[in-house]
Amino acid sequence: MNTFGTIQAGLVLQSLYDPIIDSSQLVQNFTPPPPYNTAGFKGNYIISQPLNAGSAHLFGFEIAYLQRYSFLPGFLSGFGLSANYGYTDSRHWRYPRAFRSSSFA
Repeated sequence: MNTFGTIQAGLVLQSLYDPIIDSSQLVQNFTPPPPYNTAGFKGNYIISQPLNAGSAHLFGFEIAYLQRYSFLPGFLSGFGLSANYGYTDSRHWRYPRAFRSSSFA
């Protein structure tokens, strides 16, 4: 049985334009328009909606290791180790103007 092993690495850098993000905000003393509120009640509401963000960036990397331990005696000679680690991070900037200024109230 031959000994073999590998070390692998990968990197991702991605720029996104107009990604869709989830948005929620509390609006006080808001009267929903008909047909949602036919009685004209005012109240505090949490309004959730998808929005297009201005831009976003994605960063990630991965590293992997694979090794078979053929030097071990008997049936243990087929054992090995496979390990993998991955990390991703994303950021978005420049919320739409409607999100920055409370246009609902």
